[in-house]
Order: sequence, then C-alpha cells, then structure tokens
Amino acid sequence: MMYIGLFFVGVFVYCLVIMLFGASSLRKELIHTRLSKARSISFGDDIDDENLSFSERIIKPITDSLITWLTKVLPVSNKEQGKIADNLLKAGIKMTPAEYASLRIMLLLAGLVLGILFAILTKGLNVLAILQYGLFGFIVVYLLVQLSITSRIRKRQEAMQRQFPNFIDLLTVCVEAGLGFDQSVQYVVKEYPCELSNEFKILLRDISLGSTRKDALIKLQKRCGIDQLKSFTAAVIQADEMGISLKNILTAQSDSVRRNYRQRIEEKAHKIPIKMMLPMVAFIFPVIFIVLLGPAVILVSEQFKGYF
Repeated sequence: MMYIGLFFVGVFVYCLVIMLFGASSLRKELIHTRLSKARSISFGDDIDDENLSFSERIIKPITDSLITWLTKVLPVSNKEQGKIADNLLKAGIKMTPAEYASLRIMLLLAGLVLGILFAILTKGLNVLAILQYGLFGFIVVYLLVQLSITSRIRKRQEAMQRQFPNFIDLLTVCVEAGLGFDQSVQYVVKEYPCELSNEFKILLRDISLGSTRKDALIKLQKRCGIDQLKSFTAAVIQADEMGISLKNILTAQSDSVRRNYRQRIEEKAHKIPIKMMLPMVAFIFPVIFIVLLGPAVILVSEQFKGYF
C-alpha cells in the first residue's frame, strides 16, 4: 500500500514539474518554430496557401519534384534539347527542354501503366494481353503528346498571322506620327493586346536589358516562326544598318502584308469547293440517289415479284 502511495506521489510531482517548467519551454519552442516558418516564407504566403486547391497544394509539388528528379537522372542530349527548345518557343510554353522531356517521360510511363492496369482488369494475368495493352497505351500517349505540341504551334502561328496586319498598320501609323521604333512598339503593345503583342513585349524587355535591336528581332522571329515576321525583321534590321527611314520601310511592309493576307484568304476561298466534295459525296449524293431511284426500285421489285 505504501508503494502505491509513493507511486502516485511521484506521478503528481512529475505532472506538477511539467506544468510549471514544461509549458514555458513548449511555448518557447512553438515561438521559435513560427519565427523560422515566417522567415522561410514571404509575406502573405501562409494566407494564400489556405486558398489553394488540392492539386496546387499536393499534386503540383509532387509533380515538380518528380520532374526535377527525372531531369537529373535522365539527361537529354544537346541536339534533342535544341529541337525541344525550338518547339517550346514556337508553342509559347515557358518550360526548359529538360523539364519538358521529363514531363513527357512521366506521361509515357503513365500511359504504359494505365494500359497494363486495363489489361489486368479485363483480361486477367495474361502476359500477351498485358504487353499489347501496355504498348498500345504507350503509343497512344506518345502520339497525343506530339499532336498536342504540333497543334499548339500551328494554332499560335495562325493567330499571329491574323494579328500581324493590324499590328503592323498601327505600328506604321505611330512611326508616321513621329514616334521612334521602340516607342511605337510600346504604344501598340499597350493598345492592341494579343499573342503577337506579348512577343513584342519580350522584344522590348530584351532591348531594355542590353540586347541590340538586331539580336532582339532575330530572337523574336525564332520565337514566332512565321514568314511575314521574318521579312519584317529583315527589313527593319536592314533599315537600321543602312540608315534608311523606317517610315518608308514600314509602309512598304504594311502594303505587302495586307496583300499577302488577302491572297491567303482568296486561296482558302478557292479551296472550299474541293473540301466540300467529300461531305457531299458521303452524305448528300446518297440521299439524292435514294430520293430519285427509290420509287423506281419499288416499281421494279413489284414487277418482278411474281417471278420469284
């Protein structure tokens, strides 16, 4: 009985010491933890984190860490990096070639795993079916990735081709009004927001960071990849090197761009009858044949009904 009393007395003393001294030490530890967290984040990040979605808080960090790890484990050759970099620039994707290559590998592996899981769920542990479905998923994801970046490049270039005539017209008007080339570009970019204006914003940023106008224009042409902009940049570079007035150059370029734009529209209009042949042959002509020959087929079948 005496030992039990001593045990409870010891527990009481221990709890009393923890309450008196442990609370202050725990409070200090919590304060140090909060201070270290406050130093490691910027102002307002703890508030913004509460408003982030599940994908931004959980999935995106995991994906970024996997991409970083794959970038270190699976290096990409210089030739492949150059090709990927050109495609990313033309597509307007803000990503390094190594990150894009790692993301593509992750998607291919995901397609392979999904194909294998589908084969296991539908065919069981059939090795041949697992190989077939896994290979099929891998090929489908590879084709979708290639098609997506090609489609994005094509749509972006078509959008810039539509925007370029209006852009160069506004630029010509500003130069004729007495503004310099950089000031004219800055005004047009502000007043005419579009995909092409975003690329010219990068041009102005490159010039402000110390690049020459020639280098900035060459980079602009590589990012956009359209023929009209190529001739425009060549004309502006030649005007700078030879001291020719930009007013005359831009006026000639504006007329040329408008003429090419009109010719391209006329070419598309001439292709419409040819493109309409396939739906007409597939959907309209059979209906016409049914309407015209249907009664005749019925009469002929009734005439020969007695012979069969």
